[in-house]
Amino acid sequence: MNPESEDNMKFSPLPFVIALLVMALPIISCTENDKPQNLDTAIGTLDMVLDTQNDTLNSRLAAAAALSRICAESPSIHNYRRAAGAYDGIDNDSAIVYTDLALKAATDSGDSRQAQVIAIDYARHLAKSAMPEQAINVLAHINTDSLSHADKAAYYSVKGGMYIDAADAQTLAPLRAKYTSAAIGALDTLRNLINPETPAAQLVAAQLNYLRGNTSLAMGELADASDSIGDRDPAFPVASRLMASFYKDRPDKTDEYMHYLALAATADARNGNAEAASLVELGTEFFRQGDLDRAYNYLTVSSEQIVRSNSKNLYQQIVPTMPALVETMRAREEARTHRIIGLIVALALLTVGCGILVWHYLHKDMRQQEHNRRLDESVVSRDMYIKQLFDLCAVYLDGLEEFNRLVSRKLKVNQTQDLYKMIESGKVMQDQTERFFDVFDTAVFNIFPDFISNLNALLLPDRQVTAASGGRLTPELRIVAFMRLGVTDSTRLAKFLGLSLNTVYTYRNRMKNRAKKRETFETDILSIGKKA
Repeated sequence: MNPESEDNMKFSPLPFVIALLVMALPIISCTENDKPQNLDTAIGTLDMVLDTQNDTLNSRLAAAAALSRICAESPSIHNYRRAAGAYDGIDNDSAIVYTDLALKAATDSGDSRQAQVIAIDYARHLAKSAMPEQAINVLAHINTDSLSHADKAAYYSVKGGMYIDAADAQTLAPLRAKYTSAAIGALDTLRNLINPETPAAQLVAAQLNYLRGNTSLAMGELADASDSIGDRDPAFPVASRLMASFYKDRPDKTDEYMHYLALAATADARNGNAEAASLVELGTEFFRQGDLDRAYNYLTVSSEQIVRSNSKNLYQQIVPTMPALVETMRAREEARTHRIIGLIVALALLTVGCGILVWHYLHKDMRQQEHNRRLDESVVSRDMYIKQLFDLCAVYLDGLEEFNRLVSRKLKVNQTQDLYKMIESGKVMQDQTERFFDVFDTAVFNIFPDFISNLNALLLPDRQVTAASGGRLTPELRIVAFMRLGVTDSTRLAKFLGLSLNTVYTYRNRMKNRAKKRETFETDILSIGKKA
């Protein structure tokens, strides 16, 4: 693959985009559509669709659960495949389970042809669970001569997508070239199996041209295909992500990059797809640009969806960004809190000043020894001054109250109502931290299913640890989890976890004291989750 395109443009290939596209071939249309034509409109549409996405996802989960019950009552290859299809995109682990059941049932019944067709889907789901080697091994045992024309297309689309993914993950040039060559071979075969006049064929040609270094030709094919695909077609998010990838890392085309990501994320949300790769990328770009509120919203929503879908190959995209975002949000809210406190103190000092001024005039009036008329006038004057001064104090107090109301309204507009309620109650970051911990703890157990047992293998038999109630990590275990992810600086750990620096040191020393090898314990932590 030529590393330098003729236009100096970067275009990151996407795993399984062609596979997903080929599966959508029977229902792709070329009708007119009402795609948002600019970034602001696309973001507005995305925000509206995200507000209702949970309803769509819950509806899909309910339908999948109903099919699971049917499988329990009437197990069959057909029902297993229906259940696997229902879980596709919303719960990859369940999709793997039912695809595996269908594969075993087909094999046990002697239906080798159907077993090979099911194995194609099985390989695709394995790859989404970050098991590319196992997926490639499954495909290697499929006899393509026995497949129908459509099943061959599905086979080579999945195979091409997996090799693209494998090449993109490689840092060694020889292996990257090997996987790229394999991907080109698979997609060349796929191109001969599909109608050359369809948008699908154009997207396959675009991917091939990119892999061969013909970037301008790839962009031309991709633009033609994107223009002809409606925004309600299953292929639309695939084409939009490819377009976004073409503009990625081009500073002069940032709006176009984010525009196509927003289109892809909107289509995913509208279709009830919980594998929110486009939303993760869009949220990360907003974070890079400094739009923290929108970045936090998108990354929180997408992290919840990724955890729900169990698509482990997407965890690596969001894990590096979330701690940095939470730390930045914490610093921003602390700064805002300090500003609010400063204003309150200033208003309080001004109120005290008003009171001192009132006292000064009262004291002066009490010392006056004038004629009764002047005394009466003085009393009238004094009362007037007192009223004015108290009115002034009331204005500042009302201003303080109105400022607090204004701050509260502004916070609500920025969709961080709960966070600001916590500020008003003195618990500025508690809810946000707890929410992060919920996502983080779940992510740790999904990335490292044997996290506790692997850690206990490093500890003395009488000093073993367990998770907290509800499957939550304790602060000590979270420190170990962060260290496993490469965050070892105690100051950063303290910020992430909301602990004092001394507390972090104490927890780290406690864990070392539990270790079989105290001197190498923190290095040994990096072995958690790795196969021996």
